Amino acid sequence: MNHLHNDALKSLVVNKLAQANELGIKYSFECEKEIKVLPKNVKLFDLVRIIGIAFDNAIEESEQLANVQAINDQYDNMFIEYSEKDNWFNFTMVID
Repeated sequence: MNHLHNDALKSLVVNKLAQANELGIKYSFECEKEIKVLPKNVKLFDLVRIIGIAFDNAIEESEQLANVQAINDQYDNMFIEYSEKDNWFNFTMVID
C-alpha cells in the first residue's frame, strides 16, 4: 500500500481488501512500483473501474471456490479440481 500515492486507487484497494477480509478470504496484495502519477492518456475513472472489477471477480471466484470446497470436504471419496486458463474454465470431479 505504501507505493500507492493516488487517493482514489488507494481507497479502492483498501475497500476491496477489507471486503475480502470480512468474507474470510485469504489474500496477498503487492504493489511493486511507486504509483505517483498516472499516464496522461489513461483516465482515472477507467483505471478505478478496471481494478475494481478485477477485485470483484477475484472475490466472487473465491467465494465460489470456498462453497465448492466446503461441500467437497464432506466426502472422503470425492476429488474436485478446477482452474481457469486462457478464458477457459476447467472442472474435474472424481468420485471413487
